[in-house]
Amino acid sequence: MSDQSRLTLNRRSAISGVTTAGALASTLAALGATTPLSLVGPAHAQGSTGVAMGQGNVVFIPGKSVAAVPCAEWEAPAQNAEANGAPLRIVMGKDGVDKAPATASRYESRVYDFPSGSIRTLTFKKGSGPVLHQVAFETEILLLQGSVTLTPLFGVKGPTVKVKAGDALYFPGGMLRNPKPSEDTVMLLFQVPSTAASQKFAHVAGKDLAEVETVQWMQDGKSVTARNAEEVKSAPANAARFKVKRYAFDGNSIRYATLRKGDKTNLGVTSRNDVLIYVPKGRLRRTEGDETFELVAGDAMREKLGNPGYWEVLEDSVFIATDAPVLTAAFAPSMAAAGGTVK
Repeated sequence: MSDQSRLTLNRRSAISGVTTAGALASTLAALGATTPLSLVGPAHAQGSTGVAMGQGNVVFIPGKSVAAVPCAEWEAPAQNAEANGAPLRIVMGKDGVDKAPATASRYESRVYDFPSGSIRTLTFKKGSGPVLHQVAFETEILLLQGSVTLTPLFGVKGPTVKVKAGDALYFPGGMLRNPKPSEDTVMLLFQVPSTAASQKFAHVAGKDLAEVETVQWMQDGKSVTARNAEEVKSAPANAARFKVKRYAFDGNSIRYATLRKGDKTNLGVTSRNDVLIYVPKGRLRRTEGDETFELVAGDAMREKLGNPGYWEVLEDSVFIATDAPVLTAAFAPSMAAAGGTVK
C-alpha cells in the first residue's frame, strides 16, 4: 500500500463518524503519526464542536454572530524529533498571529457549527502574504475566489491539482497553496459525513458544470417541480425559477443555487438528510419548521430532517448547500432522538 493510500484510508476511516469536538480532538491525536501537523502557542485545530445536548433545533446562525478568528500557517525547518518531516505551524488569535514569521500565510476563519456538521470560511486578503492551508477534516471544499494548487503532504505521494474559483474538492488531502496571490482568496469548507460506503478524491471544475433550471408552482393545490426543458418552458409566468449547478461526489454533492428577486419556492420537507447552507450573496427569507428568519451574505442555516420549509427571495441571491447525514450511531444515546434526529 502506498503512503498516499495509507494516509487516505486512515483519514476516511477517521472522518466517517466524526461529528463531535471530542471525537475530532482524539482523531487528530490518533492521526498525528501520519499527518505532520504541529501546533504552537494558542494554536489548536479550529474544527466543529458538533452535537451537544440541547442543540438539536439549531437551524440558523447569522454571520454577524460568528467571530472572525485570525490565523497563520507556515512551514518550519525540520529539526530534532521532526527531522524526517516538514512540520506545519498553525497559530490562532491575534497574539499568536502577530508573532508568526513575516512569510507566514495569514487569514481569517469563521466556523458555523450545526448538530450534523459544520461550515467554515477562510479569507486570505491580497497583500497579506502567501496562501497556505493544510487540509484537515474538511470533506468538501469549494473555492469561491482566487486560485490555489493542491499539493501532497511532505513525504506523501499524491496528485498536484490546480484549483480555480468555482472548483470543488472532495475528500482532499495535502496542502492548498498560492505563493503570490493576485487577489483575495476565499474558501468554503464543509465538514459533513458521507452516505457512501467508500469515497475517492475528486476535483470538479466549475466551468464544466451546466446550470439546470428548476421551476416550481402550485397546481390544483399540489406542488409541481419541473426540470425538463419542455416543462420549464411551459410553466406559468408566476412560477418560481432558480438555477442549480451540482457538484456530484461519492455519497454527497454541493449545490450552487442562483435565485431571482421576487420568487417564492413551494413548501417542501427535508426527507433524507439534514442540509447545511451558506449564503455568499443576496437576501432571502426562510421559513424552517416553526421559525422564520432572513439571511444575508455571510449567514448559514440548516434545513433540518423532517422540517417543512420554503424560500422567499428578497434580492437576487446565491446559496450553497450540501447534505449533512445525521449518523446517530456515532452519538451518545442521550443525544439521539427518535427518527434519527438530534436532541
